[in-house]
Amino acid sequence: MGVNDSIPALIGLLKTLPIEKAWEVEEFLDRIAGDKAPAEALAADDAARAKAVEAWGKWWKDNGKAVQLAKLDLNSREFGNYLIVEQYNPAVGRGRVLEVDGSGKARWEIRDLNFPWSAQVLRNGNVLVVEQQNRVSERDRTGKVAGMDRYYGSVFLAERLRDGNTFLACRNHIFVIDPKGTQVLTHSYFTNTILAARRFRDGSIAYVSYSGHYVKLDSAGKQLKTVNFNWGGRSVGGADLLADGRVVLADQSRNTVVEFAADGKQNWECSVPVPTSPVRTANGNILVTSNPSQPSAALYEIDRQGKVVKKWENLSYRPYRVVRR
Repeated sequence: MGVNDSIPALIGLLKTLPIEKAWEVEEFLDRIAGDKAPAEALAADDAARAKAVEAWGKWWKDNGKAVQLAKLDLNSREFGNYLIVEQYNPAVGRGRVLEVDGSGKARWEIRDLNFPWSAQVLRNGNVLVVEQQNRVSERDRTGKVAGMDRYYGSVFLAERLRDGNTFLACRNHIFVIDPKGTQVLTHSYFTNTILAARRFRDGSIAYVSYSGHYVKLDSAGKQLKTVNFNWGGRSVGGADLLADGRVVLADQSRNTVVEFAADGKQNWECSVPVPTSPVRTANGNILVTSNPSQPSAALYEIDRQGKVVKKWENLSYRPYRVVRR
C-alpha cells in the first residue's frame, strides 16, 4: 500500500470519529489539499457531516493522482511556523505582521501597518489583517492591498471562512459578510463589551465580554447558551474560546493565564507576566505573549494541564498575538 492510499481512509474517519477528533483529521487534510480544499465545513450534525465527507471524496477523485504525499513536509507543521502580529515596532514607529520558522528566523514580513490586531494567512498566500480596530484588508506579502479593504467600527478579529465569507468580531457586534461585503449574519451585543470571539467549524459562534459574560450562538445567530464567568474586577488582556465551552483568559492583574471550564469553574492557572491574546494550537496547547510592548517581550507555550512547556525570550520582535501554522 502506498502512502497516498491512506487518504481515503482518513476521509472515512470524518464519518465516524467524535467531532473534535474529526476536526483534527480535517485540518490535516486541509494541509494536503491547500487552496483546492473543499468549502464544506465538517459539523456535528449528520447532514453537514455527510456533505463534507462527500466533498472530500470528490476532491480526492479529482486531485488524488497529483498529490505526492511522500514529498510533502507535513511533520514540520507540528512544530510549525509562527504568524506574529506586532502592534508597534519602535524601530520604525509602525506595526507589522511577520512569519518566523521554529528557530525564530523571519520568512517574510509586512511592514508599515497601523497597529494591527489580528492576521490570517489565506489559502492563496495573501494575508487578512485587522488594523487599528477599524480596517480589514487583504494584502499580498509585499503589503499591497490585493482584495477586500473595508472599515468596521471596533473590529478586532477577522477570519476568512471556507465558503469565502468572512467572520468579523467587533466590540459590540458579530458579522459574517459575503465576498461583496453583504452581511449574511449580524448579531449585536450591548450588555457589555466583547473581549474575544470565535466561529467554530460547525458554524456556531461564541463570544465573551470583558466582565465574563459568555454567549454561544448557533450558525443562524440564535442564542444557545449563556454563562457568567467569575472574573469580575480583573484586568484582562485577551481570551480564547474553545469549542467545548472552555475559556482561556489572560489575567494581567494577577500575571496569570487561567482556563475556565464550560460551567465557569477554574481548571488551571499558569504564571505569565503581563499576558495578552492567548491562542489555542492544533495540539491543544496555548500560545500566549508576555509584555508585548516591552523589550522583555516573550512567548509561552502552555500545555493542557497548565504547565509551561516552552518559552521564547530575547526576541527580535514584540509579539501581541501569535498563531502557529
